[in-house]
Amino acid sequence: MQKNGAEDRTLGINKDRGMALKFQSKMRLVYIVLGIMSSFILGYLYYSTSMDKIYRHEMSSLTVSVEQLKNQYDEMIETMKDVSYYLLSDPDIMHNFWNFPDVSQQAVSKIQHRKL
Repeated sequence: MQKNGAEDRTLGINKDRGMALKFQSKMRLVYIVLGIMSSFILGYLYYSTSMDKIYRHEMSSLTVSVEQLKNQYDEMIETMKDVSYYLLSDPDIMHNFWNFPDVSQQAVSKIQHRKL
């Protein structure tokens, strides 16, 4: 009869030692899995913080560009307003504007007169 820890004469190995190797293999496997999981978690945290920084940087750049475009358009519209006010303040232009159908009738009669 064999006692615990005795060698198995048919296989030539110690049964207790075989159990220890299985436990060590399991522990190594657990440490490897934990290492891989922690690598994924750290990688995800790095990725998310990096993307957040990139997003904030791009949004600030976009805000500056939009503000510049807004100022350019406001300036262009202000120039158009000034020209419009100048044209509308001229009495001759206003007179021609209100009498535009009469002006077009005169132009048509001049064209017909030249054809004859």
